[in-house]
Amino acid sequence: MADEATIQKIDEELKRLRVQIDAAERQVGDDAARIVRLLEEDFPAYLRREIKARFVNAPGFADDMAPEMLGSLKREIEDEGKKAAVEIARALEDPALWIVDIAPPHGRPLDLPDLPEVWQRVTRIDGVLEQLLTKYHFPSDGSGGFRVDYKAPTWFVSGSHLKTLLEAYRGHLKERFGLREAVDKLEVERRTKRLDLKWDAAP
Repeated sequence: MADEATIQKIDEELKRLRVQIDAAERQVGDDAARIVRLLEEDFPAYLRREIKARFVNAPGFADDMAPEMLGSLKREIEDEGKKAAVEIARALEDPALWIVDIAPPHGRPLDLPDLPEVWQRVTRIDGVLEQLLTKYHFPSDGSGGFRVDYKAPTWFVSGSHLKTLLEAYRGHLKERFGLREAVDKLEVERRTKRLDLKWDAAP
């Protein structure tokens, strides 16, 4: 039989769990900010990597490009890369993109494509790459377009490693998920006990 003291204990436990959820969400936000900083730094480097690789792997095209045109391309890579990096980083600042209940992938680490809303914004950098390749008349991949597919760095960027950051982020997401499950369970228990009391109190 339920009593008010039992319900009060449940309320105290719910309050404690909600404080822990707030703390876990702050940690998720901190993780997200670190990930975004790394990506923001990598985006201009990604454009440099990709365009240089395509330049070197198309020797006929590269030999024909005038030095002035190449200089213009390299300056535009830097300018457009920095501009896109700031814009995409701003689009990734929304905490709702990162505070999600996801089913952890089985047998492999969490990766950015596992976060569809985040990944959709990250891959905007591919549009910038495609525009530059088109503007400077790089050879297409044979289908009339360019195969562009952002690959996040697997090496350290300014002392940070994306895989490590994602592991910390995933750990805090799992912690939050477990806490929310505990809250949901306690709320059901509280409702049941409250209704039990109501039943018993009726004449």
